Amino acid sequence: MHRSPSGQQDRERIAQALPDDQRYLLDLRSIDVREAPRVRDPQQFLAPGITFGGQSPAPPSERAGHPGFNIT
Repeated sequence: MHRSPSGQQDRERIAQALPDDQRYLLDLRSIDVREAPRVRDPQQFLAPGITFGGQSPAPPSERAGHPGFNIT
């Protein structure tokens, strides 16, 4: 968007349409994974009661709700 001939005008128009707390979205850029900040202990940000290493539940089956289908 920024490289297009009307990029600066488009950016200003979009910025005006965005709430103040979302204007940072216009400044996002791709970075190399080696430049990304590292968090020493990412578990500290988990909600209370969430433990590391758990398994996510399986998505619902397409058969769920059909007669004869039992979830065990």
